[in-house]
Amino acid sequence: MHRLCVFVSAVAISGCGGGSSPGTTSGTPVLGRIYVTSPHGSEILRFDLAHAADGNWPAAATITHSSIKGPRFLYLDVANDRLYVASNGNGRIVVYDQVSTISGAVNRAPDRSIVSPAMSDPVDVALDPIRDELYVSNRNPTASTLGGDGYNVLVFSSASSATGSISPSRTISSGFDFPHGILYDPMFDRLYVCDSNNAEIKVFDSASARNGAELPTRTIYDRSTPLLQPLSARMDSARNLVVTDRNGEAINVYLGADAVSGNVTPLYRISGIHTALECPHQIFYVESTDELYVANAFHNSADVWAGFSSLRWGTADVVPTRSIQGDLTGLFIPEEEDGDCNGSTSAAQKSGSMGVAGIAVDVTR
Repeated sequence: MHRLCVFVSAVAISGCGGGSSPGTTSGTPVLGRIYVTSPHGSEILRFDLAHAADGNWPAAATITHSSIKGPRFLYLDVANDRLYVASNGNGRIVVYDQVSTISGAVNRAPDRSIVSPAMSDPVDVALDPIRDELYVSNRNPTASTLGGDGYNVLVFSSASSATGSISPSRTISSGFDFPHGILYDPMFDRLYVCDSNNAEIKVFDSASARNGAELPTRTIYDRSTPLLQPLSARMDSARNLVVTDRNGEAINVYLGADAVSGNVTPLYRISGIHTALECPHQIFYVESTDELYVANAFHNSADVWAGFSSLRWGTADVVPTRSIQGDLTGLFIPEEEDGDCNGSTSAAQKSGSMGVAGIAVDVTR
C-alpha cells in the first residue's frame, strides 16, 4: 500500500489516501502534468505524462496573453486546479482556474488578475489555504511608499477570489535584498524567504501575524551554507530544506527545515558539470515518486532527479534522470538570443530573458 501525496509549499494537499498504487487515484491511471513559465516567450506551458516526459517533448498547452509578461515563479493549487503566476514584467499576479483543462496553443485571458499600487516586480507566490491568504515576494521601486523598504513580502486576503486593483492586508519587510522564492508551511504557520542578494534564507514563525518591519525567527547564512544567491525552497519527504543556489549552480539540502539555522553545512548538494545546472530557479518536489523537478533557467530545460532522497551525503555530480529540452518544447532559445548564467552582457541576460523560470507538478490529473 502506497501513499500518493504532492508537496506544494511543503504541504501534502491532494491524493493522500491509502490503497492506491503510485501514479493512480482510485484505480484510474494518472498522467501527471508539469507546468512551467517561460520568461523569454512570456508563456505558461504544460507538459503531460509527467512521469515520462523527457527530451524534445512537445507542450500539450501553451498559454499566452497580453496580461502575461516575463512570468517568473508560480504556485499550483492542486486541490482547486488553480494556477497562480507572478507576471513580473507588468507587476501582476495572473490566475487560471481549471488550468488542467486548457489544451493547445491558446491566447487566453486569465480568470483573474491581481494588481496593486504596492506591487511592482512580483517574483513568487505562495498560498495559505487555511486563511485564504496569498504571499507575494516583491520589489517596488517606489520605496518611499513602503516605509523606505522597496523589497518586501506582500500578503493579500481572499486569495481564492481577489481580483483587480487591491491593497495588501499586510506587508512584511526585513531588510530584504531582492527576495525570490517563498515557501509557506501551513502546518506550522511558517514562512521561508529566499533573500537572494543577501545570500540568506530567512524564516518567520507565526507568519500570519507578521506585519511591517519584522526580525526573522531564524536565518540560514554564511560561508558553510555555501549559498551565493538562493532562489527557491521546498521540503522533501523527511522535511529537509531543499534550496536552489543560482550563482552557485547547485541544489543544497539542509537537515531539518523546522530547526536549521545559522552557518550550517548542507546535508548534501547536487552540483557539478554532469548536472548541467545553469542558474537553477524554482523547484518542486513530488513525494509519491521521490522526484525533484527543477526549472534550469539558462539551460532552457525542465530537469528531473528521480530517487532524490537517495542522493545523500557530500556532493552528487549526477546527470538528471530526465530533461525536457529542445526546439519542440517551447523552452528553446536561439543561440544568438540566449543569455549566460553568470556575467553575460548579452541582450537576453540584460533583459532577464531565460527559457524557463517557474515549475510545478500535478500528479493527480
